[in-house]
Amino acid sequence: MSTYLNRFSLPSTILIVFAALVMLNAPPVLANSVEDDSGVTWTATREYNSSSQGYDIKVVTDESPASIYWVTADSGGDEDPQIAIDPATGYAVVVWSKTVMGGNRIRISWYDGSDFGSPQTVTSGGTQYGDETPHMVIESDGDIHLVFFRDHASSDGEAVYTKYDGSWSTPDVYSVSSDDVIGSCMIKLIDESQGELEAVYHYDESYERTRCKGGGNEPWSSCQ
Repeated sequence: MSTYLNRFSLPSTILIVFAALVMLNAPPVLANSVEDDSGVTWTATREYNSSSQGYDIKVVTDESPASIYWVTADSGGDEDPQIAIDPATGYAVVVWSKTVMGGNRIRISWYDGSDFGSPQTVTSGGTQYGDETPHMVIESDGDIHLVFFRDHASSDGEAVYTKYDGSWSTPDVYSVSSDDVIGSCMIKLIDESQGELEAVYHYDESYERTRCKGGGNEPWSSCQ
């Protein structure tokens, strides 16, 4: 199992589970279940939707009877869902990758107490790259820190960061320029009061690198 996963400690109300593939060079697989403050577990999956006749994002609770939400229903192309609880509202938030003409893009949806809202675009993708495997952590005020893998068609992949505080910041590459990133980007909030972050990515087939960032506009750098 990845050494990073042993260091990755999440709040008790968030039960995002990481599982590692046993293959030598395979990055970890991100499962996507989270428990809210009332003890209900929310699980996000990519499943075939007979209504749209494609693979869409589905969220199910473990209540009896279970609540089922199709977050997307637009003929498929949706994958890599990750779910978290917004501490500011107590509601679930889902982020995923959407395959469209011109490259994958990152999308997000907030639960409002009755249903998930219309998907919003975080990144628009490009003709020479696609944005995939998003992972987020949410602050107590609802601000979101998000990392994802940017897969370039003709150059090395990159690990990218963006923040939501009412609007999304310009995506910022946090990986080392010499690394060929292959995905599995994950982020952790070290000290919310100071805005300190820690993020990890996998590169060059079998290696892992951790990067850190202080508050404000401080750049990403090697962790101390």
